[in-house]
Amino acid sequence: MSFGASDAWLTFLQYWDVALLSDWDFDYGGPRTKAAEKRETKPFRKESTFFNRLAFGIYAASSYRCSGTPFEVPNLAPFDKKNISYVPSKAKYIRNAAARVIVVYLILDAMTSFNDPAAMRSVFADEKIPLLGRLTELTMEEAVMRFFTSFSFWLVNYLVLLLFFDIPGIICVSTGLSGVEWWRPPFNSIFEAFTLRRYWGVFWHQSVRKRINSPANWIAKDVLGLPRGSLLTRYAVIILTFTMSTFQHATGDVASGIPVSRTGSPWFFLVQALGFALEDIFQYVWKQMAPDSAQKAWYTKIFGYVWVFAWMFWCTPFYAYPVSANNRGEQDAILPFSVLKAVFAK
Repeated sequence: MSFGASDAWLTFLQYWDVALLSDWDFDYGGPRTKAAEKRETKPFRKESTFFNRLAFGIYAASSYRCSGTPFEVPNLAPFDKKNISYVPSKAKYIRNAAARVIVVYLILDAMTSFNDPAAMRSVFADEKIPLLGRLTELTMEEAVMRFFTSFSFWLVNYLVLLLFFDIPGIICVSTGLSGVEWWRPPFNSIFEAFTLRRYWGVFWHQSVRKRINSPANWIAKDVLGLPRGSLLTRYAVIILTFTMSTFQHATGDVASGIPVSRTGSPWFFLVQALGFALEDIFQYVWKQMAPDSAQKAWYTKIFGYVWVFAWMFWCTPFYAYPVSANNRGEQDAILPFSVLKAVFAK
């Protein structure tokens, strides 16, 4: 239910972008862009028949990352980091994706099938969400629980999204609906996440990036009339982008049974804009004060990893605790059925 509600909002944003903002066109095979290097060099179909236009409409409605096109979203992960142009064969892609689906499904099954809903509500109580105002009260046990909760929350989301990519990928590639190049890995390496910007813009999946960033740019630049390239516009776009993401995730929260007053999506996603600003200020001061050798030193990345970890340690419970406390032990909350329960019930 929650995934369907979130997808409904994303479908609206996809239409907003494709039909109204990016102005997709059959003859262009994509957005009607003025930049020649951003135009699709291969027309979608040569003949403008009803079925070809219908196929183009389906293609436009489902092109979230535009992988393998001149207008693909930035920072998509390659199939092979050593050879970024490499695309596996159809058989190899299906084999690898199918194996990944099985492994990921079993891991998710183990992580989600044996939770105690009553214990979850106690561990993830609302009063345990704030951190900075009660540091003196924080016990080691709670700190460890907060760490593992944050880690497992992102791990579950990571694994679920892998399934959401791999299962449709297997179907589309095996039936010939799309090529393998459409299904590049959704995530880059976690080691890319040594800043918040890189966490969200490089490591994390980019399947909603175009859908939330295009409306944000349009509102900031065309509706509000903010000057292009200015610092004000830059942060306005960031805030609006995370606002779009807030609506997506809050819609899913409410659909899953979390009251509007208890959803932590606004707190978590909107506060990311503050994190970006703090990060920018620190990086500016660091560049002014530190020598060039220090800016490129290995320990700058280590500090970056610590910063991202600390930030997520602080703010993830805003979003994760209400979601975790809402666990009612439903069989199909994440997976349609539990393999492990079926095995161990015998």
